[in-house]
Amino acid sequence: MCTWCVYLLGYKYAGLQSGFLCLCGKSYGSYRELDQDECSSVCAADGLECGGPYTNSVYRTNYIGL
Repeated sequence: MCTWCVYLLGYKYAGLQSGFLCLCGKSYGSYRELDQDECSSVCAADGLECGGPYTNSVYRTNYIGL
């Protein structure tokens, strides 16, 4: 749901943090990539990992732009 909403808003990347916070971005990569163990929060909707405290799981929305 987060990634789809971010796509509709015209952003290239969606970030999920702490299992419930949805973030939008046109770019990413300012910080180093962390081990998957750092993303320990679980999404209520599907049980998948959704970031962690101050840690984002980042997904590409495939938004191309006009």
